[in-house]
Amino acid sequence: MTKLKHAVFGIGLFVMTGAVTIPSYAYYRGETLSAHNQFSISHVSLVFFSPNGGSGVMGSTSIPLGHGYTVPLNTFTKTGYTFTGWNLDAAGSGISISDGGCVDDLPGDETSTTLHAIWRPNTYTVVYDANGGSGAGVPSSSCTYDAASSVNDNSFSLNDHLFIGWNTKADGSGTSITPGGSILNLSSKDKDTVTLYAQWEDESAPLIETSWNKNLELDADKNGTPDRLELVSGASCIKDPSLKNHSSKRSYAYMLVSVPTIAAKLSGDSSFKVYDAVIYTASPHWVLIKSSVSSSTSKRSVYLYRYDTVLEAKGTSQRNPYHSLRYADRTDDLFSSFSVQNFTSAEVLASSLNVSGLFIEASVTAESADRMAVETLTSTGSL
Repeated sequence: MTKLKHAVFGIGLFVMTGAVTIPSYAYYRGETLSAHNQFSISHVSLVFFSPNGGSGVMGSTSIPLGHGYTVPLNTFTKTGYTFTGWNLDAAGSGISISDGGCVDDLPGDETSTTLHAIWRPNTYTVVYDANGGSGAGVPSSSCTYDAASSVNDNSFSLNDHLFIGWNTKADGSGTSITPGGSILNLSSKDKDTVTLYAQWEDESAPLIETSWNKNLELDADKNGTPDRLELVSGASCIKDPSLKNHSSKRSYAYMLVSVPTIAAKLSGDSSFKVYDAVIYTASPHWVLIKSSVSSSTSKRSVYLYRYDTVLEAKGTSQRNPYHSLRYADRTDDLFSSFSVQNFTSAEVLASSLNVSGLFIEASVTAESADRMAVETLTSTGSL
């Protein structure tokens, strides 16, 4: 039972003795109130409960003088925290009372008091999963709710894949944490264990880099469609597409260009003919391997080129500006801009120019790689 200091409490009494009125006063000095006429009363005071950052409602109760008082069990909650008891001070520096504990009287010289809920932040453990990779294990992390801690460095590896961070779901659909990032509130449950899965990006396929000749959002005619998607005769579209090799293998680089066709007239034409909607000039280092020029507007023209220099495995000459961990070897002699032909008249065309890349491991001759590239793209219907 916790003994609390009681407050002074006074009342005035009048005792009648014949024709004389004698005032009599009682003062609360201990456990009872005593008057000259031996009249006694009990002291009653209110107790309020504060969630102290938590949530919920607990009604006030009263403490009768001279009777033991059991504090009600806590019903407040606070996400990520565990209730540890009550205290007369919100910061926990006053008198502590356990949940369901007993008290006698009020503290100080007050007729009411407030008991504050005291909370302890929950702790949890973070473990790291290679998620298909291998290598030395990453040490676990001990974390506290509402306190940020640094994620541990990755020591896993996966062939032909780039480590790009961690996630609470193996498929990457959960909470993501970048390399060197912070862990914060991954679990609100005390003594819980959370698994962070390594996230990998496949680098076995070529990465295509290009840019637009027009502002991505420019819409001069304000019709809701960006100007880069509304090209007129002579207008430039994409420029300088190139391939990057991030894989662990030396590779031949191929670029497949699929061009929409259109019924149109060029200067000197007396009637509509079928043309490639877009023209371009390949640099001397891109060797044309195979082409299929369409004579119908229902079919695209397709061109397959090979870069004349083998791309080294995970070259270090080019660093991706969007990812500081990524290095690669790339085709450094590029196509020039792709532009719409200078038609004098043309039908409306609603189609796109497609550029894709293919790598063939440089363990064979260039001629053999060319045959493999053609067979692969033909089997998929791309060529």
